[in-house]
Amino acid sequence: MGLKMDKSEIVDLMNQITFFDDFRQEDKEKLAALEEGLVEYNPGDIIIKQGDLDQTIFVLIKGKVSIHKNEAPGSELNCLEPGAVFGEVPLITGAPRSTNAMAKTYVFALQLDGQLFHELDPAILNKFKDHLLKLLIRRLNEMNASLSRIKRDFQDQKDSFNKVKDEIDKILVASQNIKANKEMFSGFLDDIRG
Repeated sequence: MGLKMDKSEIVDLMNQITFFDDFRQEDKEKLAALEEGLVEYNPGDIIIKQGDLDQTIFVLIKGKVSIHKNEAPGSELNCLEPGAVFGEVPLITGAPRSTNAMAKTYVFALQLDGQLFHELDPAILNKFKDHLLKLLIRRLNEMNASLSRIKRDFQDQKDSFNKVKDEIDKILVASQNIKANKEMFSGFLDDIRG
């Protein structure tokens, strides 16, 4: 089955994606000619399955991809758009896939596995490596920022909890005082009546 797009359409799409800004026109044409490296998916198709052991990475050229985990069915973690790189973690770590990727719309992507990486022109390969490093650094920075937000939110929750606890303690002390006053007042009334 042939691709729905020809080489010039693929290059035109690459020209619109910042991921490919550092690639020469000749590089884009070489990538657009990699028939075994260009894939299409229809809406609902699974691109990556959590737990799989393959080491393929993808560069989204057209369409949208939904990222989710088996542990949170129906909850979309991210929606990827053209230029997004996904599936890189197993290539770097050798670990199984940690998420699922599903086509939300018609998807056209560049798919690179270890074999295809070895066949790439070294200049193109170096550009991919540079992009992967930048991507990993960006994701690490985003993760650090998220952890900082979570820590701050946790501290805010802890502070709020401590304020509530202090108010409950005040209420308990007040209720003990009321009970003691009631007993004293009852005794006083008993003395007056008696």
